[in-house]
Amino acid sequence: MSGLAEARPRLVLLHGWGSSAAVFAALAGALAEFADVGTLELPAHGERRAEPFPRDSQRLLDWLYARVPAGVVLVGWSLGGQLALRLALRHPRHLAALVTIATSPCFLRKPDWPFGMAPSAWDAFRTGLAHDPAAQLARFAALQAHGDRHARELVRELRAAAGAGPESAGELLAALDELGASDLREQLAGLRTASLHVLGERDAIVDARVADELLRLQPQASVWVVPGAAHAPLLGAPRALAARIADFIALRGRPTPLAAPRKHAIAASFGRAAPGYEAAATLQRLTGNELLATLEPLAPRRVLDLGSGTGHFAAVLAGRFTQAAIVGIDLAEGMVHHARSRERGHRLGWVCGDAERLPLAAASVELVFSNLALQWCASPLPAFLEIARVLAPGGRAAIATLAEDTLWELRAAWRAVDDRVHVNRFDTVAGLTEAAWAAGLRVRTLTQRCHRPAYADVGALARELRALGAHNLNPGRASGLAGRASWRRLQEAYAVLANPDGSLPASWRVVYLVLEKRDD
Repeated sequence: MSGLAEARPRLVLLHGWGSSAAVFAALAGALAEFADVGTLELPAHGERRAEPFPRDSQRLLDWLYARVPAGVVLVGWSLGGQLALRLALRHPRHLAALVTIATSPCFLRKPDWPFGMAPSAWDAFRTGLAHDPAAQLARFAALQAHGDRHARELVRELRAAAGAGPESAGELLAALDELGASDLREQLAGLRTASLHVLGERDAIVDARVADELLRLQPQASVWVVPGAAHAPLLGAPRALAARIADFIALRGRPTPLAAPRKHAIAASFGRAAPGYEAAATLQRLTGNELLATLEPLAPRRVLDLGSGTGHFAAVLAGRFTQAAIVGIDLAEGMVHHARSRERGHRLGWVCGDAERLPLAAASVELVFSNLALQWCASPLPAFLEIARVLAPGGRAAIATLAEDTLWELRAAWRAVDDRVHVNRFDTVAGLTEAAWAAGLRVRTLTQRCHRPAYADVGALARELRALGAHNLNPGRASGLAGRASWRRLQEAYAVLANPDGSLPASWRVVYLVLEKRDD
């Protein structure tokens, strides 16, 4: 995908069951601002209504492969997303990237998959389609729009974009059975094509909880749940969806990573934030508690809280491991001074130090705890090498850090203003696990959560980032806002991504790793 940054990316849009390429009109218009966009209609749909739907899965994928050019980003909605996934699995080098919209890897409910359509509802739908196709297609349009904040408008648009009629009921049944028979769960872990999965928060067809399952099945994928959307966010939120796709492509298209923030700038920023950090650290408390929950029962003699900040979790660790000495290390001298002033005890010690050059002896701790600190390193490898060095054989490291989708909304909004660097960038899940292995650390567990706190406006988000010391620290960043016009454009661009209540979401993709020092 290295060419995506230098040239306009090429996108092909593939519609869902019973629809046509016309359903993409609004989304295609929004995507055309940054990409060359084409559409493809399935057999028995739209302009291909007279073409029989292939009854054989192999023939169907051959048909699709012959019509999707190599090197494109394939965007599939519902059944189109299922087919896009299968094409990427069968031809892993064919696509530059993959975007699925309102797509489940397993459409029907099973004993180990409670997120699909109940078999009884599925049978009733098929029976209704066979006996009264026109009425069933109308009900399907209503079902796709059900729950969306723009439901009435969506029903009209879905009916207008319908790609099949009662006369093609037999072909529609064949396409429906293709969707119902597919179960891609076991294959997703092996999918190497860069993937973004988009789901509707209020989808009555594909359960929004599939988002967490997709991250579990395909840890390297990106996942976004569209606030207030049902099964057709391409109609209900086309500009927001286009902004998400644009950011996804832009991140994977950058030719080289940015230079690392200067450590003295990071230390100074967090040092200044120390006095007000506790009041603003809601997310840090949440992730730290979730990180603690990943740990199995342990009895360490010495624990390192790496990136200890104001000392909150060092004190929690002291309470949990009552026989252990706790040492807190932080790059920011202001944080260390603040921690010393508020957390005292014979088992608590504080040191100002760098995660990439820890001031500790080799094999001197049994547990490293690090909550939202290592993302400020230029690369995870030097920090992981130091963690491996100070861990005793068999020692563990529990790490919560941020991954690349973090603050994508703010980044996308800034992209509408200028091409400067305004938002910190974070590593990929693959980059984190590869660095851990290279450092001699075995990944015992990896879990992910996407937290999406809401803010009254862009100013509230900016103030929280500054209070946390986590505002933009990248070299090449703008020294400040360009003026009122830029600020107004930023607010307008961010408003496109607003929640139904008007508040502004900010995504934080948190990766929880429990690592163990390998013996080899």
